[in-house]
Amino acid sequence: MRSPRIVLVLLLLLTGCGSPEPPPPPVSVEGIAINGNHFVNKTGETVDLRGFNVAGAEYSCIEGDGFFDTPDGQAPGDRTVKAMRGWGRANAVRVPLNEQCWLGLPAAPPAFAGEKYRAAVRDFVRRLNAYGFVAVLDLHRSAPAGESRASRSRCPTAITASTSGGRWRPASAPAT
Repeated sequence: MRSPRIVLVLLLLLTGCGSPEPPPPPVSVEGIAINGNHFVNKTGETVDLRGFNVAGAEYSCIEGDGFFDTPDGQAPGDRTVKAMRGWGRANAVRVPLNEQCWLGLPAAPPAFAGEKYRAAVRDFVRRLNAYGFVAVLDLHRSAPAGESRASRSRCPTAITASTSGGRWRPASAPAT
């Protein structure tokens, strides 16, 4: 005679063995915009952003370690982004940034700041877009021009207004 525990375990295992319905295909993120209180794509479909955080660009530059927190200091490459693309319904990648590095302010090491930093971010955004991701750029760290912040500023908007002189522009914008 079988033990009731074994039968219960077998029943529980067998009920989970059926093939679940595959998830619907992800909604296109092409032409993403804001409509009211939600994101929509170019055809007006609501888009829910799900995805990853690629930390490093907010601190690696200011610490003199490169543009991103990777072994070579560069943005994650095709192999990494392709692997991210394979993770289910992910469609967005948050990329936290550093104001001083973006603007090339004095506290940022020149080897990783200014146009070099912006180009590294721009190239990464283009790579993400090529794999179907929305890049969510986040001004994560900022500080007055001559200072360096080890953590996120409490009020990046006010600091940005005082140091940037209107020099923030989209990473996808052409370099001037």
